Amino acid sequence: MAVTGIGLGRSPRAVAYAGETIEDPALACDDLSDWRFGGTAMAQTIRNPVEWLSDELRELARGFGLAGRSVRRTSEHLVSPQLAVHRIDVGDLKDALVKGFDDFGAYRTDILFLIVIYPIISLVIIAASFNYELIPLLFPLASGSVIMGPFVGVFLYEMSRRRELNFERHHEDNHSWANAVTVFHSRNFGAIVLLGIILVGLYLVWLGVAWWLYHVISGPQPLYSVGKFVQDLLFTEAGWWLIGLGCGLGFLFAVLALVITNVSFPLLLDREVGLATAISTSIRAALANPGPIAAWGLIVVAGLVIGAIPLFIGLVVVMPVLCHATWHLYRKLVPKQAPAPPPHHRRKAAAAMPAALSAGTLEEEGTSEGQTVALIIVAVAVASILFHVLSPWYWTPIASNWSYIDHTITITFWITGFVFTAILLFTGYCIWRFHHRPGVKAAYEPESTKMELWLTGGTTLGVAAMLAPGLIVWNQFITVPETATEIEVVGQQWQWNYRLPGTDGKLGAFDTKHVTAENPLGLNPNDPNGQDDIVVSAEDLHLPTGKPIKVLLRSIDVLHDFYVPEFRAKMDMIPGMVTYFWFTPTRTGTFEVLCAELCGSGHAYMRSRVVVEEEAEYQAWLAQRQTFAQLMQAQQKQAAK
Repeated sequence: MAVTGIGLGRSPRAVAYAGETIEDPALACDDLSDWRFGGTAMAQTIRNPVEWLSDELRELARGFGLAGRSVRRTSEHLVSPQLAVHRIDVGDLKDALVKGFDDFGAYRTDILFLIVIYPIISLVIIAASFNYELIPLLFPLASGSVIMGPFVGVFLYEMSRRRELNFERHHEDNHSWANAVTVFHSRNFGAIVLLGIILVGLYLVWLGVAWWLYHVISGPQPLYSVGKFVQDLLFTEAGWWLIGLGCGLGFLFAVLALVITNVSFPLLLDREVGLATAISTSIRAALANPGPIAAWGLIVVAGLVIGAIPLFIGLVVVMPVLCHATWHLYRKLVPKQAPAPPPHHRRKAAAAMPAALSAGTLEEEGTSEGQTVALIIVAVAVASILFHVLSPWYWTPIASNWSYIDHTITITFWITGFVFTAILLFTGYCIWRFHHRPGVKAAYEPESTKMELWLTGGTTLGVAAMLAPGLIVWNQFITVPETATEIEVVGQQWQWNYRLPGTDGKLGAFDTKHVTAENPLGLNPNDPNGQDDIVVSAEDLHLPTGKPIKVLLRSIDVLHDFYVPEFRAKMDMIPGMVTYFWFTPTRTGTFEVLCAELCGSGHAYMRSRVVVEEEAEYQAWLAQRQTFAQLMQAQQKQAAK
């Protein structure tokens, strides 16, 4: 029958046959880029930029709406009939690679990957340069591409699928990257996203296992340089164990990802199947072809390794080729679906239900906005998790005994992060699961005792889990060891002064009435315990490592706060009061002192340094310092002259 009209635009949805409007699922799904009238290609014209932008935004919103509906559909169609799988051999792998390279040459997706890969690599390197603690994660982050690759490759699978479809229908393919974004139009987009979230979770678990393994084998000591890390990794027994066990565990994660995704993503793009069916088909394909699938896994790993050697530049070719080839591997593993029946078989059914189709269209249009919001909320939750895991901003390497403070904050982060993510995901679920439907009325339930009990109990446990570690650490924080050596820190605008005990091990008394230009700390000149005190004015403070120190804090003028980030402990300094905290330096080094309380215009410049050194070096420095009595005598002689 002759075609009498067709809807114009990027996404035609209906074809008119002699006055009948027929929904064409194939056209709706495939959204081909080249439409023809009676075999003659339509002439393309230059459109108004404003009109073009408006249509593009409308198509984008529509794509998100379709994605939202597909997420809802995923929960209702997890399982579908099982599909047959073919047996293949190594020759089929070669053919898949050849076809993948052909798709790569047609689309030039190396440019797309160049745009994506190098910014990510740069961010990781910058993060590692800011925080040496991330250096042990560089290899797990890079090797994790084997786990995340199938999810990242979804857009390239779609490009290969559309190229194949255009070729079969004798349509000219425009080889546009825009073909990739039609993934959002897939009826299985929700299942694709859910499977991607599973892979993201597997990737994060792999990073956690790698981090745990590093700390178990190498211990909690902080890193100071990349060179030291590489030396320990390659030339120590612990490093060899780390390489062996890390590669072994990574191999298990990679095998798991390969088994569940070798055909699942392409299958979800190609057919209307449930997520569980896609995963089970992938597993059955791996079990039916253990040799070829293992060889394919080795090809993927070898390609990624070779591509990463020349400063990662090879990945912009290797990854697109492997992704395109995966689509063709799927074609060989899973029998192709029978072609759809001709349009005239569907004509009567479509004409018989125009009202139903119209109602369904109205319902889809009415619910797309809410489901788009749900997708955005889920994306915020996932992005928040990734930002926390990959963020370069973290604590400085600790240099005291107060790792308990770090552990307490980490527990708080985990609890609040879990609650935050759970609330976002629950909100998103409610939006798309219970969105408005015509003719459906919500049930009114003013209260639920069961839900209130669960919420109250869960909140109580969460708050208790956050408070209990803090109370325990606080008790340790205020309980000073009897063997602790007392030192005094005095703050004044805008410098730090220090006082250490002399040979008697005691600090002398002080009083503000004794404060003078010659005696800025107000030490009592008549107190014998203070005569041998060591006064350090506006210079570096030296401390021995491995010995508990009780820091007495006082201020002469305004509020100050003595803070060394690596020591973790700090306390406000209040005029007229003596506050304190204690800590044990655990490693040598030079650490910057900051004032953590706004104290005036020179607040940013109120800095000093603490030098932690071995006992012998500390005693040598201490022997060179003058006592309070010696300083007073020197000042008196200077005044007499």
